[in-house]
Amino acid sequence: MSEAREYLIKKGSYFYRPNSQGYTSFKFDAGRYTKADAEKEAAIEPWHMQAIHQDDVPEETAPDKAFSELKQTLDHWRHEVGKLHSRIATKDEQIDRLKAAINWCIERDDRNGSLPEAYREKLLSVLE
Repeated sequence: MSEAREYLIKKGSYFYRPNSQGYTSFKFDAGRYTKADAEKEAAIEPWHMQAIHQDDVPEETAPDKAFSELKQTLDHWRHEVGKLHSRIATKDEQIDRLKAAINWCIERDDRNGSLPEAYREKLLSVLE
C-alpha cells in the first residue's frame, strides 16, 4: 500500500507545485507529496524549506484572501456599473422625451408663429 500524499513543501511563503514544477502562493494549487518525499526535498534548504501536513495550512492563505477580496470588489463594481448603465438608459429615455417635446413646440410654432425667435434658436440648439 502506498503512503498518502498529504504533505506540502513550503519554501519561504510559497508552496511547490505538483511534481516540483514551480511555485504557487495558493494551497489549492500546491502539489501533494508523501511525508518522506516532502521531508527529503525540504532537507535541501532546511533554513527556509519545510514539509508541512496539508491540514496544518489554513484553507485561505494571505494570497487566497487577497484574491477573494479582489473578486468581491470586482463583483461590487460590476454591480455598480450595471446600475449606472440602467440610470444612463433612463436618462436617455428622458432626453428622448424632452427632444420630442421640443420638436412639438417647434412644429406648433411653425403653424402659428407664437414662439419668439430667440427661444426658437435656443430650442433648436438643444436638438443638435
